[in-house]
Amino acid sequence: MKYWMLLIVFSVLLAACSGEAPSGAPQEAPPASSPTHAPLENVMENIEMSLWPSDTAPQQGQKPLLSIEAKRFVGSLGSAKEWTFEGAKAVAYAQEEGDTDIHFKAAHGTFIEGKRAVLKGDDDNDVTAQLDDMTIYLKDITWEISAKNGEDAQGGMAYSNNPIRIDSPTQKLEAASMTLNPETAIIELVDVSGNFYFGEKDQ
Repeated sequence: MKYWMLLIVFSVLLAACSGEAPSGAPQEAPPASSPTHAPLENVMENIEMSLWPSDTAPQQGQKPLLSIEAKRFVGSLGSAKEWTFEGAKAVAYAQEEGDTDIHFKAAHGTFIEGKRAVLKGDDDNDVTAQLDDMTIYLKDITWEISAKNGEDAQGGMAYSNNPIRIDSPTQKLEAASMTLNPETAIIELVDVSGNFYFGEKDQ
């Protein structure tokens, strides 16, 4: 069976809007919460949304890069604006036979169809990613779909530029950031510290 590989590199990755309300005092000002041209907000509960590669239409049997099942999605129908969600479980499906799916849990996040999804933790809980017997704890993780088309298209890339922690029977690691590539099944960690055990930990 093929597994995601850890690639450790020692480097540092470096990862604003104003507006002015028109002046004037009409005789009967409209309520501040009901702008004239605001899109209607839509709320959907217990549904699933998925990110697909952008270069081609999904083929029979093809799996999305990431599927998010949330207790609540809030957004605007018929637009490319962000949806927000709460109480989410997500799956990053293995894109090659024999690779392992990654299962996420997140407190909330945002979703733009065909572009990106962001999973976020809250004050009490990190985002968790479960990969076999490995658990990855993150403040957030972003999945982005490549804008390239044709032969140069890439399925997508996931990353977090905030500190992460990895816990497994053979690894106790901390890192400054992480990227993972679903096409190559490689997880890359930057500025790593911790312990890596070979064989049985108790030996």
